[in-house]
Amino acid sequence: MHIYVKQEFASFQNSYFGYTDAKEQKYEIKDSSFLPWHKIEIKTDKYIEATIKQKYFGLKPNYMVFDHDERTGYELRRIGGIKTGKYSVVGKMWYVVGDFIGLNYAIVDQTGTQIASLSKRETPVGEALDVYAVAVEDMSLALAILFTVYLDQKDAVNKLKEQEKSENQPQKGLF
Repeated sequence: MHIYVKQEFASFQNSYFGYTDAKEQKYEIKDSSFLPWHKIEIKTDKYIEATIKQKYFGLKPNYMVFDHDERTGYELRRIGGIKTGKYSVVGKMWYVVGDFIGLNYAIVDQTGTQIASLSKRETPVGEALDVYAVAVEDMSLALAILFTVYLDQKDAVNKLKEQEKSENQPQKGLF
């Protein structure tokens, strides 16, 4: 199954929409966060498919990804650095691996079999994302995990840019 995700720019919140190949809107993704914490809901026209809640314990943010009734949750952890690390989906035995900066990564199981993938697509009005899931029943959870990694990477890259900018500024001394 393929979903094409693009951002809605005329919104107060970060809103994204997922479309099928037939150009029908299938998902609405709302990031109703107050920085620095994300709370993301992935909705269909019927109900909430998944909810992602960011939690801060330690130096790296972790996320909880819940199914539609918020009874089953999976913890998403970043392991290692931004460029060379990977993500672990605790409780599912899935990992997210690939080129996070270049937006080309996949969910794989413990045997290396691909579950789903995300890749960047350049458009005239900004970036869009292609999400592919091998099994249709995994699409909502896969979309939630891949999109959470996408937002976590955006946050991490922005923090790196801020650090580089502050390091390059001349130091103001007393004299």
